[in-house]
Amino acid sequence: TQDNTFDFYRDMFGLQVMHGDEPGRIYNLSRAVPGGGGEATLGWFDDVNPYTNTLTIVERQTKFVSRYHATIVKDPIKQCWLIKDGQFREKNGIQAWHPSTNGTLVNSEFADHNGLPILPGDIITVGDTTLKVVTRSRY
Repeated sequence: TQDNTFDFYRDMFGLQVMHGDEPGRIYNLSRAVPGGGGEATLGWFDDVNPYTNTLTIVERQTKFVSRYHATIVKDPIKQCWLIKDGQFREKNGIQAWHPSTNGTLVNSEFADHNGLPILPGDIITVGDTTLKVVTRSRY
């Protein structure tokens, strides 16, 4: 399906690169966060440390995607997906929530550490990369 109705547990939920270094690529969130709930981290692809994040955005010409840009949460209670700007991590010896350098937008609205829900068709902007939320039926 390509509308706002999808089966939270059965349909593939993903992010498709619309504008960026890998147009057409789909990051499969359902595979990155299998089962009922959990989270995935999203950030710039670092070829020296390629496993820093669950989802890595390739950006060769610019450096606007932060190394620790966003966190995507699969919430089984609300049966929804959320995207939060930044990540909970250690920085300068402090374990805390740290926002990204350039922000995370959903349909031109800034997300913060509380997150914004994401639905099929939504447009997410991280740095110079534009992603569209897509779903595919597994039936």
